[in-house]
Amino acid sequence: MFKEQSNSLQALDKEIALLREKLNQVGKEREEWFERKENLKRRIANLISQSKQVRDVRDKSSKEQLEFYKKRDELNSKVKELVNEYNKEYYERRKVLKEHNIKQDPDKLKRNIEYYETIIETEAITFKKEKKLMDYIRGLKKSLEETKVADNINSKMNNLSKQISEFKKQSNEYHKRGNEAYYKNKSTIKEFNLISKKITAFNKLQEKAFDNFVKLKDEYSNLSRQLKEKSKENFKEKEKTKQVKKAVENKKVNDEKKLIEDKMKQAEEKLRKGGKLTQDDLVAFQDKK
Repeated sequence: MFKEQSNSLQALDKEIALLREKLNQVGKEREEWFERKENLKRRIANLISQSKQVRDVRDKSSKEQLEFYKKRDELNSKVKELVNEYNKEYYERRKVLKEHNIKQDPDKLKRNIEYYETIIETEAITFKKEKKLMDYIRGLKKSLEETKVADNINSKMNNLSKQISEFKKQSNEYHKRGNEAYYKNKSTIKEFNLISKKITAFNKLQEKAFDNFVKLKDEYSNLSRQLKEKSKENFKEKEKTKQVKKAVENKKVNDEKKLIEDKMKQAEEKLRKGGKLTQDDLVAFQDKK
């Protein structure tokens, strides 16, 4: 029985050692998955912070883009209105010139006068050619003088032309700035989408890490419970073994005591009958003492 009890204890000790080894391994893996989950959590938080910053830049660029294009469109509308007004004045001037039988266009006359005067001032020409050009310029100026009946209209047209040029210049500038905002916005949208994809990917990895952590946590708890139960069982078996060992030892002592008492009775019976004591009889007397 004692041998069977000893074998049972050895089996329990081996089972407990394996459970403890498995528990340590699972605990290590559990902590690794927990740290991996927390690391991913921190990375996701950083990416979310980055995405908010990029989104703010994107929203600002989008707002600027809309504002610049809106101002451009407003200026283009003004240009259109001014061009219509300019055309009205242009046809009004033609009407006035026709009424006064003037066929020359004042603007064309001015351009020609400036052109030929520049030739005289900048080019090396003969005296004869210069005289000829001077006569021609005088003729142009005379024709221009005749167009003064439309000076008021010309003044309006010149003013409108200046406004049209200025508004076109401003419109082009706002168009340019709108395009810059558009490309900046396009770049930030691309960056924002890239960060969003990373967040989605990391979220999936974090979910997997969390699932593995929970799984190992449950396994760790289950192993801890088994180890606790086996340890209790082992303690009970050891106590039982102690009791069995003690019982065996007590039985051995009692058996030896009874054997001595039996030998003593036999030796006393020999003495009473006058028999001769043997060496064993003497030993029995000695053990009793």
